[in-house]
Amino acid sequence: MRLGDCFVESVNPALVSPYSMYFESPLIKEPYKFISGSLERLKEVLIWTRFVCEDLKREREPHGKTWISPHLTINCGNLKDASTFEHSTETFINAVGALAVKENASYSVLSEGGGRRAGGECYDWARKNKHRIFLNLEQESKDVPIRQKIAARARLADWLAEQGSEGERILEMWKLK
Repeated sequence: MRLGDCFVESVNPALVSPYSMYFESPLIKEPYKFISGSLERLKEVLIWTRFVCEDLKREREPHGKTWISPHLTINCGNLKDASTFEHSTETFINAVGALAVKENASYSVLSEGGGRRAGGECYDWARKNKHRIFLNLEQESKDVPIRQKIAARARLADWLAEQGSEGERILEMWKLK
C-alpha cells in the first residue's frame, strides 16, 4: 500500500481519486442540460423545419429529388462558448436550427479536466463527441400524425414570428407567410 492511498483513506474515504478524471460519473446519464427550453421542444421545431424544407424543395423542383438528410448535430455550450447548430445539408434547416438552438440552449455538464485529452482520446469517437447532441429526425418523425405534418408550415411560421427580427427575416426570405 502506498503512502498516498493511506492518506486519502485516513483523511476522508469519500475523496475522489485524482485519476477519476478519466472516467465519467455514472450518475450523469446525459452529458448536457438545458439552460432554457428542452430537448423535446428542440426536436419538435426541427421536425416542423424538416417537413417545411421538403415542401419548399417540392415547390422549387416538382419532379426533382426531395430527400433531406434527417441527421443533425448540435454543439453543447460551455462557460466560454454558446451552444451552436453545427450540421445539416440544407440552408433552410441551418437558419431555423440556429434560432431553435438559441431558444433551447444546451450546455455540457461534464468537467473538462486538462488531463482528459491525454492518451490518444482523439481516436475514441464516443469520448471525442460527448459534448454534441446527434439527432436523427427520421426516427422522431415516424410518430408524427399526418395532420401535424400538414400543419407544420403554419406552426413553424407562428414560431418564427415569435422569435423577433431574425424569425421575421427567415419568414420573408423563404416566403413562408
